[in-house]
Order: sequence, then structure tokens, then C-alpha cells
Amino acid sequence: MEEKDTLLGSKHSGAIGISGSNPKSYFNGFNIEHNFNDNLSFKANTILARTIVKNPNNSLIHSFSPISSSSFEISLLKKNIFDPDDSLLISLSQPNRIETGSMNFKIQDLADRYGNINHNLKKINLEPSGRQIDFGINYTKKINDNAIFGVKNVLSKDYSHYKDGNLNHLITATASINF
Repeated sequence: MEEKDTLLGSKHSGAIGISGSNPKSYFNGFNIEHNFNDNLSFKANTILARTIVKNPNNSLIHSFSPISSSSFEISLLKKNIFDPDDSLLISLSQPNRIETGSMNFKIQDLADRYGNINHNLKKINLEPSGRQIDFGINYTKKINDNAIFGVKNVLSKDYSHYKDGNLNHLITATASINF
């Protein structure tokens, strides 16, 4: 994947723009799915990526080291929980996370007596402080040929990959109606 003026989906502009850096990401992954029977299936997928970034033009960001990132999900789907038209999905996942990588940032000094401004390079580690892990339970029920209802509950540890002692909790209700 080649990106223009973005890095792993994040946008940068102005003094910290990455114009001209042309990030290229190389993805490798696998997806395994197995049906134990008509009502029970297992699925696992993972993606590992390596991103190479050229030095940006006209930016306080001087350079990047290669960036490695990863994501995964494993899930178990059970159909016919209470009747033939419902299912329960249990999943464990990690959204995309930078595992290794750094950037060199230009820190400006004060102007010298001739008005010249020098820069010092500061290496900044891009690995986040935490690792988001999501545990989800999703129940869906087909009410009739035109309506499906679902409820999903997700518990997240270290939301957005920031180290945090709290668990985030999200409940979502969905409906699909054909008419």
C-alpha cells in the first residue's frame, strides 16, 4: 500500500507534515476458518506489516526508522443458541498497533547572534504505552424474513493502545429492516 501525505491512516500537515515521504506498507497475514459442524465455526486472522518512510520535505520531522505493526482477531460463532434463527459470536482482538519504529524530530534551538537557527534531533519511539485488547460478545436474532436484531458488548483494555488501568465498555444495538 502506498500512502500520500498520510502515515498508517493518520494525516499530518504544516510543520509536522510528511509531504514527499511516500510511505509504503507491506502486509503479510493469514486467515484460518474452520467449521466444526453446521452450527459451530472458528476463525482466526492476523496481519503483520512493515512500513518504510522516506525523509519528509520541509518538516520538523527529519526521518523515520522502519515501522512494524500488527493486528489479530480470533472468534467462535455458535448458531442456534435458543432457536434456529439466532447466533452468538465471541471474539478476542487487537486493532492495528505499532510494535516497533521511531522518528527523528527536529527541535529548534534559539537563534544565534547571526540569526541562524540550528536544530537538534530527538528520537521519538512510536510504540504506544499499552496494547488494546478487545473481548466481544455479539448476539443476533432473525425476527422474520425482513428484520434482524443484534446486541454487541465489547470490553476493551488499554483503549487506543494507551496504558490505562480501566476497562472501557461499549454496548451496541443494531437492527436491519428490509422493506
